[in-house]
Amino acid sequence: MKRKKAWLLILAASLLLASCRLAAALILTEVMYNPNQCDDTDCEWVEIYNNGETAVDLSAWKLNNKPLKGTLGSMQYLVIAKELTDGADADTDSFEKYWGNNDGVWDEADGFNAMQLSISLTNSAGVVNLTNGNESDVFSYTSSMGANGNGKTLERTKELGWKESKKEGGTPGEGAFETALEKDEIEYEIETENIAPRIISINITPDEIDAEGIQIIAGNKTMKIVVLLADDNGIEDISNVTAFLDGREIRMSKANQSNESAVFEGSFNFQPADERKQYNLTIAAFDSETNTTESRAIEYVSRIATVLETRSVNFGKLKPGESKEAKVAVRNTGIDAVKVSFSADTSLVIEAFNGQWVALRDANIEISAGEREEIKIRAFAPKKKAGALRGKLKVIAKAA
Repeated sequence: MKRKKAWLLILAASLLLASCRLAAALILTEVMYNPNQCDDTDCEWVEIYNNGETAVDLSAWKLNNKPLKGTLGSMQYLVIAKELTDGADADTDSFEKYWGNNDGVWDEADGFNAMQLSISLTNSAGVVNLTNGNESDVFSYTSSMGANGNGKTLERTKELGWKESKKEGGTPGEGAFETALEKDEIEYEIETENIAPRIISINITPDEIDAEGIQIIAGNKTMKIVVLLADDNGIEDISNVTAFLDGREIRMSKANQSNESAVFEGSFNFQPADERKQYNLTIAAFDSETNTTESRAIEYVSRIATVLETRSVNFGKLKPGESKEAKVAVRNTGIDAVKVSFSADTSLVIEAFNGQWVALRDANIEISAGEREEIKIRAFAPKKKAGALRGKLKVIAKAA
């Protein structure tokens, strides 16, 4: 007899444990207590979740002492809205307008379960109490927890945790709630450190001169940029790649990718009127948090180009018929050798020396590409009334 009683007790305990394990559990998962989508009287709402394995008859439950109705299935969410659809008030706002499909009714087309209940949530601090008399889930909130008039909600992310929603408007009918751990589970968390993208190579074409760096001969030229990138956080972490040419923005597009790297391409044009100078091209690769930059110099040059480095010459005071020498520095900034002569806007006799003294226009002094030459000139004082004479010399360059 004692054995039979013990067996019955064990059976009863087993049935009780099974009953507890299968029993439904309603919990609070999201609260919109101070919306900015519309007035509190239209847009306050609470979301609940059935964390149990069977459906729940809601008629036994109350939310802040207001009776619920209907049935909530296992692992299902239900939104309880203060004004589900627009009522008899003066405005046209409602939960359905902002979180539904705004057709004036709440039905399957709105996408999730919701019901109306005349709840009222205070803004500075409040309590939300979900209970059936035997079981309760009570959430006490304050405005310091967030979601205070910024359009967001307070979301339950774990059984004991609440935080402000990342998404404006919250996630009604979806829930950010994570179910409780089973007895044979553990919880882990890993935070991945961000690593900036790596620029593996930059290829700029065409490169028209066989010299160090990149040189482009002046004209109508289309330049192509090809950048090879890698990112230890994954190629998809690269959000965009942009090139900047002396402040001019050039958007790059992804041409192809593998698991390890991606190729981005872009292009820009040089025009004949663009300034002959060295341009700075900077490549910036952006990920979700930072960026990596690298720069390349591009020289935009003419085939024939000279710079007169001497800006003025003073021959001093001379007697009539007397001459005096000076030097004029000329640099060849083009890519071809040139022959340099001069022109003058004065009747003053000035000559250039090219092994012998010749007229300025006949100088034809050769200067190699990139070289600088100091050219001797001489002027003769005219036999005329004393006084200062002024004029200008102009460099004339032609292909050697």
